Amino acid sequence: MRAFAASAFLPPVILFPLWALAAWHGTRGPAGAAAGLVLCIVPILCAVAAVPVLRGSVPPWGWRTKAVLALDLLLLAGVLAVRPLMNSRYKLRSEAETREALGSLRAAIASWERAHHGVPPERPSLMTPGLLPELPRLNLPGTGHPITREVRFPASNEPPDSGKWYYVNEPGHPSFGAVAIDCTHADSLGKRWSDY
Repeated sequence: MRAFAASAFLPPVILFPLWALAAWHGTRGPAGAAAGLVLCIVPILCAVAAVPVLRGSVPPWGWRTKAVLALDLLLLAGVLAVRPLMNSRYKLRSEAETREALGSLRAAIASWERAHHGVPPERPSLMTPGLLPELPRLNLPGTGHPITREVRFPASNEPPDSGKWYYVNEPGHPSFGAVAIDCTHADSLGKRWSDY
């Protein structure tokens, strides 16, 4: 019975240090360190409160255990409330990284054109490892497309909306050297990925 009552102390003792670590990594500098320290206070207090319950010097279902059970319920409610917010932050961050990747790919193509008398590369992979260490990762969260580095060309028989980079590699084409995202879904701003 005592061990069962003491098990109520485990969720805060385990979860709060993990949250403290995430807060410290997520927000670098003094703010992250302060958030991590504040979150570490709760597991220390819970561990200290669990010792008398395990020793048997206090009743197993006394006020300490009940307070920690209430804390467990608050933790559960907090996790359920924060999860959509974290998913939203992940989506926004991934979308920003994708727009930056598109910009870096276009900048590398422009650099290639300057070095090759205005002629773009026949395929983006020619720019690696010189101008780019590797083709940028394309992450389109919420669209159902997997994360990829693949490129779709106009001559390919793939249907549109492949979720890949789209590169015009036909020398006679007026858009030769243009790169875009082959996705008709909208991002969080309401703009279709293919319109960037």
